[in-house]
Amino acid sequence: MSDAAAVNAQLRRAVHLAELGRPGDAVPLVQRVLASEPGNLTALQVLADCLLHADRFEEILGKQDDKDEE
Repeated sequence: MSDAAAVNAQLRRAVHLAELGRPGDAVPLVQRVLASEPGNLTALQVLADCLLHADRFEEILGKQDDKDEE
């Protein structure tokens, strides 16, 4: 997803989902952007906002559940 227009459209869709109260649905969209552009600061900010509003605080800090470590 290196095309700038496609990236921007994906991020706009993620923000729209979050605004509709569906931040959990927005997370995979942002993660796809970050998979191709890990340094995209806008995507990182959108991801943090979505995780915050989805009450997924551990993921914001980069921590995993204990189950994931087994």
